[in-house]
Amino acid sequence: MTTLHTPAASPEPTPEFEAHCRAVYRGWLAGEVSLREAIEQLAAMAQRAQEEGSLANQGRVEHLLGNIQHHRGNLNTSIMHFERAQHCFKQVGNRQRVAMMDLNLGEAYRYKGDFTRARQLYRRAYQAAAALDLLDVMTIAIANEGLLLLHMNRHEAARAALEEGYRLAQGWTDSAQNLPALLSEIHAGLARVYLRRDEPLTAWQHALSALQTARDSGEPVQLGMARCAIADVLTVLGEVPPADRDAFDPDPDTHYQEAITTFRSVRAEAELAHALYAHGRSLARRGRSLRAARQFQQAMILYTRLDMVADAARAAAAQLDVTA
Repeated sequence: MTTLHTPAASPEPTPEFEAHCRAVYRGWLAGEVSLREAIEQLAAMAQRAQEEGSLANQGRVEHLLGNIQHHRGNLNTSIMHFERAQHCFKQVGNRQRVAMMDLNLGEAYRYKGDFTRARQLYRRAYQAAAALDLLDVMTIAIANEGLLLLHMNRHEAARAALEEGYRLAQGWTDSAQNLPALLSEIHAGLARVYLRRDEPLTAWQHALSALQTARDSGEPVQLGMARCAIADVLTVLGEVPPADRDAFDPDPDTHYQEAITTFRSVRAEAELAHALYAHGRSLARRGRSLRAARQFQQAMILYTRLDMVADAARAAAAQLDVTA
């Protein structure tokens, strides 16, 4: 008996629908499509997919809407979209995309400060990816767990996870276009790990690698994160190492301001809040308490608006320390 492969039962979005989704999303990333236009177009596509009974198409749109809202720092809304996407992909048996949604949900919960739930989601994504032999998902899951552990001040565990992520990344082939951005985040994380280990010269080398791979990726968010890593290391070193003095301004403020400007230009508000907080810590270390307090206050206000409760409390405590 012949059976029909209906749109509703297909585990993957149709090629035409995928191309349309990507065009809208990439247009928004490039600044060619406004936020409002992108959301309206994707919402209309989601409605059409629902009317046609194409769960994979519907899931793909919800995925991209979640990405946009996460990028904007609207974490609760992004979680709603990622959960809708995951529900669609579960119904069509697309285990790869279900695992990818666990990754995205883990990131949203990490930014919200729910570290226990975030780590559970990363672990679940890693285990599912290992069963499916999805090296890219495994790599991102372990690298994200490393960044989470770094935020929890579990520096040795963070180092081990990030270095494992780096090792796994060397085996990437099919998803190589995403590799520079991931490597940049791993190197930026390792730069901070080695600062905590009181190895600033090793941290500097990782910060340089973060910057180079960010440039290779062409992704503004990764470039801003790498600039923050450079600034963090310069704060500790006090000067640019001799081999790189002709290439870098020794003033950390220059690099923090470049990162802050970059994050503002692409409306990456969660990363902007992190950069303001990091700049405040650098200023405080250098005895510039008044300006540090202003940066901590700006970070606290932004964290609060984004419902990043744990980070807001941390910024408030830091502000109190420098003004006491």
